[in-house]
Amino acid sequence: MGICKIFRLNIAVVGLGVFLGGSVSVTLAHDSPQHTIELLNKNKDITATQLHQRALAYREAGKLDLAIADLQSAILREPQKLGHRLELARTLLSAHKNDAALISTHHALMLAETPEQRAEIYILQAEIFQNEGKYKKSLALMNRAFGEVPKGELEWYLMRSQDQKKLRLSAQRVLDLEAGMAVNASAVLKAHWIDALLDDAQFQRALKEVDLELVDRRWKASYLIKRARALIGLKRRAEAESDLRAAIAEMTPRLNPKSLDLLLVADLGVAHALLSHKNQAESCLKLLRLHRAPSWMMDNLLDICSAKTE
Repeated sequence: MGICKIFRLNIAVVGLGVFLGGSVSVTLAHDSPQHTIELLNKNKDITATQLHQRALAYREAGKLDLAIADLQSAILREPQKLGHRLELARTLLSAHKNDAALISTHHALMLAETPEQRAEIYILQAEIFQNEGKYKKSLALMNRAFGEVPKGELEWYLMRSQDQKKLRLSAQRVLDLEAGMAVNASAVLKAHWIDALLDDAQFQRALKEVDLELVDRRWKASYLIKRARALIGLKRRAEAESDLRAAIAEMTPRLNPKSLDLLLVADLGVAHALLSHKNQAESCLKLLRLHRAPSWMMDNLLDICSAKTE
């Protein structure tokens, strides 16, 4: 599960407490999905709130059709409850029913009363279009969300950055991520911002930022790779290859097949690709796809592999 998906799951659980009265997250936090389902199945007259709660448990258990059915029943009982329609849209999206998810967001938008609620819906719509590869539409909705809530959330900046990367809006991407760092001192944002600098060919500036990051880090591989990309851009290939070999030497012993770190696999693939180790890079890419890594995690590797074959 990607960073944005993790954040959205947490928001969904917390948000449910806001929309439905505040007690739902307690059960979900301490009980397994199956236990929650069993408890709620004992209720003869199940309420709309409990249907919603059971839908969350079904969704966590991967039983999306049952989750959708419960949410549709909750909507029939409480058609004006925004939370039901938002969760239905999220679950339909998880089930790859994009058209139905988009319809649910349109219904939700008619019930939204605050900038925060409207922004959340725009973000959800943006994700639908992003999953379909419609990056212009996704970006327009991302900007609409920021229009409602200018400070945004961490995941919004990452989503917008992905749209801008796909659309090759590299200069604007740098500026927007930098604006995000001004309101959210996030290491994740910083890493994406440096990648944006590299994509915008601001190699000297990126190199300065990377060197600052490398000073106190225990695990340096990710930033060694970023430094190598900057050095390649500055025509300092020998130094770049030294960094890439050091990164691979650090990462390889850290790979654990029983508990695979997909970010590590992605970085390893990038290092191999930059060294023109085609077979190793392709193996990393296959592994990422096998484990359904989110597209943003594979973007750098895909871009480098594509450039190597052009």
